[in-house]
Amino acid sequence: MGEIRGAFVGLIRTPDPESARAYDDWHATDHLAENWALPQVVFASRWWATPEQIAGRRVGEAALAAPQFLISYFFRDPLDAAIEDFVALGNRLVAAGRGFAEREVVFGRYFELESARLAAGVELSPEALPYRRHRGVVLELGEADDSSGPAALHDAAGVLGCLRFVARPGPVHDACGVGRARADLYFADRPPGELLAAEAGRPRPGTALLGAFDPTD
Repeated sequence: MGEIRGAFVGLIRTPDPESARAYDDWHATDHLAENWALPQVVFASRWWATPEQIAGRRVGEAALAAPQFLISYFFRDPLDAAIEDFVALGNRLVAAGRGFAEREVVFGRYFELESARLAAGVELSPEALPYRRHRGVVLELGEADDSSGPAALHDAAGVLGCLRFVARPGPVHDACGVGRARADLYFADRPPGELLAAEAGRPRPGTALLGAFDPTD
């Protein structure tokens, strides 16, 4: 799948709108920039959910109902070294007073890339999907052996494609959120909340979260 070998996927909650704005600014101007400068990080982004998108989520775990932000960092090989560098940088930034106290990492896990699939008519190489302009993303967290997820949402109108990540063994495992072994990240060419509305009647067995997020500035 090109250079992408694995990812960190995280869901972030802040206590109020003011802290959400401060977190967004900190992540954009400090944390994201420092991490994307790591040689093993090939993509880094942050998306946020509107109140309407949060209200429209499908959740199997109550803790996943409230996070406003989705963050993702994609790594190249060697994956273990990439993750170790990512963790070490985070620790250095916190030690230097450059963390953000008013945030809760509700979910955070390291994954391996299992597959990349493009929708019909999308003329890209699969590894180029994250770099294409898009209207937002839909994240589904579930179990690794559930193969029904991408097939159901992937064919919805406005889906550009899906990256499927599965939990990885190794020296670095979960930040938090043990047990969510699959993360499907759908890139959308229409407002992602509309994709969820179109899927409202479909059963999603084994799904812990199905939620829409818009791009940030």
